[in-house]
Amino acid sequence: MSKLEQKLHEFNCRKKHEKFVSCLNPLMQSIFESVPRTDRKDAIKNLAMTSWTDGNCQPSRENVIGWERTEYLDFKSAVIAIKNLTISEQLVGWLSFDLQGMHYQISASELKLNLFSITQLLTCDNGGYKDLSWVGESQDFGIVFEYNESQSPQYEVCVWGI
Repeated sequence: MSKLEQKLHEFNCRKKHEKFVSCLNPLMQSIFESVPRTDRKDAIKNLAMTSWTDGNCQPSRENVIGWERTEYLDFKSAVIAIKNLTISEQLVGWLSFDLQGMHYQISASELKLNLFSITQLLTCDNGGYKDLSWVGESQDFGIVFEYNESQSPQYEVCVWGI
């Protein structure tokens, strides 16, 4: 990416962040304004999405330890499954919506405490949902929530390294 493209990307991410935060309630505004944030793609280099090869489901990158994918019939069940995960309080990851733009550094305790409020931000105007990821930068762990409009069940959660 050229310097000009990088500056344009940074500007676009900053504008999207400002628009995003302006629409939040005061509690969520304070959270997303107070945590470190970045638009660096390498912050989520440990991301492991679902990949289908010859009808087999696997992580999108090699050597992912403990990767599990579970499907859910409804949004609420997927969110409750994430809430019920046992996550070490020491973990800190990058929270992203639709895997692009700004990434927000959130601790495991902040994620669990605010999970229901954060997942409410996933609802789209068209009735669908945005994807959500919480991924370690230096440690290989993560949670990915994906909404797949064209498949049934439509909701999937992938977890690894937790």
